[in-house]
Amino acid sequence: MKVTIVVPAISRHAGGIAEIVRLLARAIEQQPGFEIDILSIKREGYESDLPPFAGLRVRCFRFFGPSTYGFSPGLLWAVLWSRPDLMHVHAIWGFHVFAVHLWHLLTGRPFVVTPHGMMDAWILKRSRRLKAAVSGLYQNAFLGNATAFQINAEAERPAVSAMVPNARITVVANQVDAPRAIEPRPPWWSPALEGRQIYLFFGRIHEKKGIVELIEAWDRLSSGNPQFRDGAALVVAGWNDGLENFEAGASAVAARHGNVFVVGPQFGDAKWASYRSARFFVLPSKSEGQPMAVLEAWACGVPSLMTEACNLNIGFDYGAAMRSGMSAEEIVTALKITFEIPDARRETMSRAALALVDEQFSPRVIGTGEVTDRQRCRLRAQHDDRVETHRAAERGVALPHDPKSLEREVRMHVLNQGRLRRYHRRQTARRYADGVASELVADAPHQP
Repeated sequence: MKVTIVVPAISRHAGGIAEIVRLLARAIEQQPGFEIDILSIKREGYESDLPPFAGLRVRCFRFFGPSTYGFSPGLLWAVLWSRPDLMHVHAIWGFHVFAVHLWHLLTGRPFVVTPHGMMDAWILKRSRRLKAAVSGLYQNAFLGNATAFQINAEAERPAVSAMVPNARITVVANQVDAPRAIEPRPPWWSPALEGRQIYLFFGRIHEKKGIVELIEAWDRLSSGNPQFRDGAALVVAGWNDGLENFEAGASAVAARHGNVFVVGPQFGDAKWASYRSARFFVLPSKSEGQPMAVLEAWACGVPSLMTEACNLNIGFDYGAAMRSGMSAEEIVTALKITFEIPDARRETMSRAALALVDEQFSPRVIGTGEVTDRQRCRLRAQHDDRVETHRAAERGVALPHDPKSLEREVRMHVLNQGRLRRYHRRQTARRYADGVASELVADAPHQP
C-alpha cells in the first residue's frame, strides 16, 4: 500500500507536527507492504531539520508569498503527479490542502485528515475573514470529501463534528521516542541557574501557547515573593512565531528579577538536556491538538504544569501534571504551589510521568499496534477486493445483439468497475484511519 503524507513543514516551523509525522512514517515504513512518501515545503532551516528523516523519502518544494499559507507550485505538481493508494494530510488552512483537494477531484482517490487541533474554536476565531475565504473557496469541500479524520485526543471530536457533521473520526494518540542518554547540562546552562528550580517553556513562542500570561504571572510572583524570585528560574526555549514585543517584555522582567532566560530553540541532544534540567515543564496553552513537548517532558521524568486545553487530562489522573489555568492569576497560584512542593512529592510525580509514557504513549503501545492493525486491515481489504471481483465476474455482462445496447452495456460495465474501485479505495482509507483504535481499547493498561 502506498501512502503519501502531505504536511506544511517538516522543519521547526511545524512545531510538534514534524516530529509526529516522522514517528508515524518510521512506524509504518518498517512493515512489509507499505511505501511512504512525504511531501512538504522548503521553509527556513529545513535542511538542518532533515537528518532525523534519513532513510525516508522526503521531497520539499519552494514556496512564494506569505509563509503562513505556503503557496507552492512545485508541491501542487508533485501531489497531482503522485499515484498513492491514499493521501494523509496533516494540518489544515494551508495551500497543501488545496493541492490534495484538487488531486482528489481529479483522481477520486481517498485521503485522511489529521487536523492537529486546527479545527478548534480558538483557532477559528483568529483571522476570521481569511479563514472564511479559504473555507468558501475549497476547504469546506475538502473536509467534506475526507474519507476519515484521525485525531490525537477525544477532546478534538466535538470540533471536528461541528465542522463536518457526518465525519468518520478515529482517535490515535501521539507517541514519543525514548530520550537519548546525554550530558546532564544543556548548552544554555550558566552558574546563575545553580540551586534554582527550573521551570521550562519549550517550543513555539505564540499567543495561543499562553506565554504572555506566563511572563505576566512570573513577574507578579517574583515581585511579591522574594523566596520565589531567588529560588526559581523561567527558561524559555523556542522561536518567536510572530508574537510582537515578546523579547522586550521578557527582557524587562529579566532585568527586574534576574530569573528569566530566553535561550532560543533547542534541538537534538540540547533538547533532551533542556528537558532533564527542568523541575517542571510549563505550557498554559489555550488551544492544542496533543502537544509533543508535554509527552517529551514526561518521557524525561519531568512533570508538567499545563491547561486542560492540552488534551492530556490523563496526566492529571496519573499524577504527572498539575493544572495551571490560562489567566495570569491562575498561573501565579499554580507556580506558587509547585514551588513549595516537597522533593518527595515531586519525585512521585516524576515516576508517574515515566510510567504514563511507558503505558500510554510509547512506540510499544502506539507505534507497533498502529502498524500491525493497519497491516491486518490492508490484507483484509485485499481479500475483500478479490471476493468482490470474483462476484462481479460471475454476474458478467449480458451482451445483446443490438449494437447500441451493446455499447450502452459496455459503458455501464466500465462505469461500475470504476465505482467499485473508488469504493474499495474509500474502504481502505477508512481502515487505515481506524488504525490502532480497537487494539488500544483491548490492550491498554487500566488507568489507576
